[in-house]
Amino acid sequence: MVGDGAAEWSETTGTADAAGAAGSPGPADAPAVPAHSPAAPPDAASWRYLYEPNASIMKAGCFDALAERYGVAQVAPNSHVFVSAEPVDGFPGRGFRIETVTTMGRKELRRALAGMDRANITVRNFPMGAEQLRRKLRLKDGGDVYLFATTLRDGRRAIIVTTKAA
Repeated sequence: MVGDGAAEWSETTGTADAAGAAGSPGPADAPAVPAHSPAAPPDAASWRYLYEPNASIMKAGCFDALAERYGVAQVAPNSHVFVSAEPVDGFPGRGFRIETVTTMGRKELRRALAGMDRANITVRNFPMGAEQLRRKLRLKDGGDVYLFATTLRDGRRAIIVTTKAA
C-alpha cells in the first residue's frame, strides 16, 4: 500500500485498516478512509445500493475514475458492479436497491429466493452464464427483481438480490 493514511485490506478480519503497512501503526492523525473509497473494499453489511455502468463506461474501462467520481466501490476488481451505502445521483448506468446478498449455499439461496418465480439475471465475473443460472434457480425471465451473480473480493460466489431504485 501507499504511504500515510492509505487503507490496507485485512483478509483475516475483512476490514480496512488505516495503518500504512500490515502490523505497523499509522500516524496518529491519519484520516479514516470512508467506506465508499476505492481504497477500501466495501463490507456487504453496508451495501444498500448497486450500480451497473452503461455500455460506454464498460467499454471505456475507467472503473477507478468512476468509483472516485461517484463515491462508489467495486464489489470486486473484475466484477464491474458498484455498491454504496447511500443513493448516488447521476450515475452513468442503472441503479438498484439491494434487498439481500446471498451465497450459493443451498439453504441460504432457498431462503433468499423464497416465493420468487421470476427474475432478471445479470452475471458478472461468475462461472455460469445467465441462462444456466436461471435453470439452476428454476426462475422465469422478467419481473421486478434483478439478480446480480458475481464473485466477491474474497473469491466467494454471491447473488445480490435487488429491485430498481426509484
